[in-house]
Amino acid sequence: MTDTYVEFRPVIRGKDALVYTEISSFPASFPDRFCKVLKYYRQDYKLDTDSTILITQTLMEDKELLWNYTNKANDEQWLRTHLP
Repeated sequence: MTDTYVEFRPVIRGKDALVYTEISSFPASFPDRFCKVLKYYRQDYKLDTDSTILITQTLMEDKELLWNYTNKANDEQWLRTHLP
């Protein structure tokens, strides 16, 4: 069985819970850095024709993991120490 791919939306900590937000609220370099995090953790993803990041529905439903990946994509030190 294959998983459906959906458009990625970053996850941030809101006032009372983790919430999805728009990718446009992040720096222009964020999508590239996020893809590097996905590659590091061997997560399946695709880039749509307009460079939209598509991830599996299963991953999209895991807010805690997406929050973790979002934070790592924004953490320059983590990127330097974990990626070639």
